[in-house]
Amino acid sequence: MACFVSLLFFLVAAALATEPAIRAQESDFRQEILRMFNETNQNMNILTKLHQQTLEYVKQVEKQQNQKLDALSRVAERHLQYFLANCNVALSANLKALTNGKKYSFHSTVIEWANARDSCAKQGLHLASIGDQSDAEALWAATQNVSPNTYWWVSAKNAGSWTKKNFRWHDGTKLEMDSPLWKAEAQKTADCVVAANWGNGTLKVEARPCINDYYYICQLPTECFSAK
Repeated sequence: MACFVSLLFFLVAAALATEPAIRAQESDFRQEILRMFNETNQNMNILTKLHQQTLEYVKQVEKQQNQKLDALSRVAERHLQYFLANCNVALSANLKALTNGKKYSFHSTVIEWANARDSCAKQGLHLASIGDQSDAEALWAATQNVSPNTYWWVSAKNAGSWTKKNFRWHDGTKLEMDSPLWKAEAQKTADCVVAANWGNGTLKVEARPCINDYYYICQLPTECFSAK
């Protein structure tokens, strides 16, 4: 009996001795839980703010993109109206369809290159471009019926310097210096380009001073094909 009482007393004493430590651990645990909760809450607030900022940014970008699309749409509409108006004028011109599938008008008034370009533009056309051999052959056949041995202004012009030539057609396509469209030993020192019957069944080109007076060929723009 005495042993049992002693054991019981020991257990009670041990429990009383460890209770403050357990309470301290519980307090620390509660503090840690509270700290983690506060930290998580702060992180959630930060994420919420970032999410709101992201949404605002996306809305601004979307608004800017819509404004740009609206502006592009208005520009495209203006260009469409411009082309349609020009095409209506161009299609009323006296055009001749050639074997290359393109349409031209041939003018036997001798004028400078710039005046020829402006004359074509007033008709909704542009100075003719010779893109390949089929164009050169089709134009050769047509010019034989108008004036066989004549120089004709075409759209190619030097876009480079006096010493470093860079001939370009009306749409910016390059007329290479070694292109087979040039006549044999063609002059390339001037800035504007004429076409003439220097080939066998095909027109060839050569550079001539822009202030010279020659006949000229106007061409229907490709964007007007669908306006017919």
